Amino acid sequence: CGLWAEAATLAEEGLPYVSASDIPIEDGKAPCPLTVKEIQEYIQLYATAASNAMHKAGFDGVEIHATNGYLPDQFLHDRSNLRTDAYGGSVENCTRFPLEVAEAVVKAVGQKKTAIRISLWSTYNDMYFSHPKPTYAHLVTALHDLYPELAYLHVIEPRADGIETVEVKASYSNDFIREIWGNRPLISACGYTRETALAVAEKKGDLVAFGRPYIANMSFPAFVVFD
Repeated sequence: CGLWAEAATLAEEGLPYVSASDIPIEDGKAPCPLTVKEIQEYIQLYATAASNAMHKAGFDGVEIHATNGYLPDQFLHDRSNLRTDAYGGSVENCTRFPLEVAEAVVKAVGQKKTAIRISLWSTYNDMYFSHPKPTYAHLVTALHDLYPELAYLHVIEPRADGIETVEVKASYSNDFIREIWGNRPLISACGYTRETALAVAEKKGDLVAFGRPYIANMSFPAFVVFD
């Protein structure tokens, strides 16, 4: 079960259209910046959703979706976060919301049942980060140190931009994330073939996630294992 919040979908249902700042997506409506009080309410909503998924719906675990322009991602990126309070500006402040979400979810369901997904390089949903490494190094270091039993860290490779595969710049790499995370469980996703997935799993020790190929073919895992 992945935990995420998409303002555009909420707006269609007449619910608040909110973000870290009032920066609209291209051709979209400007969202209302969350107040500090509202931020705390949203953090609790994540905890409640996690608890419901685990204790009422019977899920095995939850993954916080902090990528692809969803709410935690909007606080991380300088494209969408122009705040000047405790939730914007410095690296420590920009990572505060996703870290507080993680803290609340861990309290609700435990470290071993909690994971988080991040994307440093994607411009999907009008996201862009001029210098992502300091922010994500701080985020991943904090997660590593605070939650030694976190289920896993899930990272999107830079070659993926939404459903598109894009050319990767030489400087775009998640290897510094792998170095921080060490030998703990890490899932790498997006743009893999059977051959590249097996190579990365063998060389770097990553778990490799497939989404669209599996949706299109429920037997895809057998293809990966048995060729």
